[in-house]
Amino acid sequence: MLLSRIFIIFLFIISIGAAVCSWHTFSFDLQYVKTLCVYLFFSLLYYHLRFVSHLGTKTIEYGMNYNLSFVIATTPSGLLFFELIYRFLIYLYKGSRQHFIENIR
Repeated sequence: MLLSRIFIIFLFIISIGAAVCSWHTFSFDLQYVKTLCVYLFFSLLYYHLRFVSHLGTKTIEYGMNYNLSFVIATTPSGLLFFELIYRFLIYLYKGSRQHFIENIR
């Protein structure tokens, strides 16, 4: 268990390093904004179609993942920016959904 956590942290550090090193190739222009909007739209739509499996105390989510095609189109820095926005929108969605459910009761 400890070895897997160390490996995950190591991969995270490498991915952040790759995103920072490729920052000079990232261009925040109109084409990137259009691509970002399309990918965010479909990612948020497919978030509802994910399959959640509970195995004991572990939860595994299966769903559509557009990260590989997005990184090919926009560099690792573009993917980092996309993931920050996507995770924030999912956080807002989960919070608003929980607030809505609490108000129904």
